[in-house]
Amino acid sequence: MKRYVFYRITLEVTSIPLAILWYLFIISGYGLIKTEIIKIATFGLLSYRDSIVLHTSPLLRILLWTLTVLHMISGFVLMSLRIRNKLIQKTIEVMIILIGFLLLLQFILIELS
Repeated sequence: MKRYVFYRITLEVTSIPLAILWYLFIISGYGLIKTEIIKIATFGLLSYRDSIVLHTSPLLRILLWTLTVLHMISGFVLMSLRIRNKLIQKTIEVMIILIGFLLLLQFILIELS
């Protein structure tokens, strides 16, 4: 499989779960400070307690950061594939991947501490 196709598929596969997770985190955050409005807006599906559970879930945060970093790596590498010089292109691709995984490692270590 070509690198372009791999990164393109990764970008597409991570986009919908990311949108859902970000929506849940934003709406649950508002649920913590504007409980009644969120309860009405979600037709009673999201209470204050549910907001706390969603917003403070370590598993969801790790999943969110993992998908975010994968999405970020894929997007930036796709942009870097436009560079004509192959050596510079590969160097930038490796740098993007390293930075992405260092960010992910940082978030996971913070989460587990």
